[in-house]
Amino acid sequence: MLSRNISKYNKFLNAIVCSIYSLHAIRGDKTRLREAAKELSLPLFILRSSFADNQKFRYAKTNNCYPATVPLAQEEPKLVIMDDILIKDRIQQLKDVESADLWIDENFEKKLSQVDGTTAFERPIAEMHSIAELTSHLIEWRREVLSRLKGNRRGLEMSDAANWRTNDDLRQRGWENLLQDFHATQQDIISFLEGKDDSFLHTPYPHADSSFPHDYNYLVTGLIHHDMYHLGQMGITIKFLKMQHLDI
Repeated sequence: MLSRNISKYNKFLNAIVCSIYSLHAIRGDKTRLREAAKELSLPLFILRSSFADNQKFRYAKTNNCYPATVPLAQEEPKLVIMDDILIKDRIQQLKDVESADLWIDENFEKKLSQVDGTTAFERPIAEMHSIAELTSHLIEWRREVLSRLKGNRRGLEMSDAANWRTNDDLRQRGWENLLQDFHATQQDIISFLEGKDDSFLHTPYPHADSSFPHDYNYLVTGLIHHDMYHLGQMGITIKFLKMQHLDI
């Protein structure tokens, strides 16, 4: 009999507290709680403990005390997750390899400034690519990656002549034109990505081979790795050129 009465009292108390929560839950105002306790002939500590700042949300959720009249503003602030962190990082890496003061103390701007319209087309060793050949190779793959990022089918292949153009062809094009195209293609990719967010990077490339599905993030990351690899290759070529031309 006693336990039944206690159970009824608990249910009654819960109903009272929930009712008061509906009226005063936004901040748990102590003055209003004191007035409510007096009107209901309940000890203030019972209501105060229910509405303490570190308990009111827990109590309300546990006892389903959220009425339709209580504004949503009383909810705990929600964490806003940025959705462009990854793509901003990729863009920054593309910019850094171009001209930033990197930990490796090298970038394309430094390397390309060490050759001119003559030495850029020289192969210090017959089997070694010239700076112009490497530059052209990077240009072609930047264009190819940008095309794929726009949803186009694969264009450039490893076996294509455009993948490694000869020095004779590149001389006709001119070193200054190669440099302009090199910087422009990098900026074209950056400008394209700046209008996107991380969801774009996670989008599957629609024309990927079924044996190797991948997303756009794979393409952008691969391009960054490709740039860094050939930046190092340029360093080796320039080192050999310096051994042949002490005035470089």
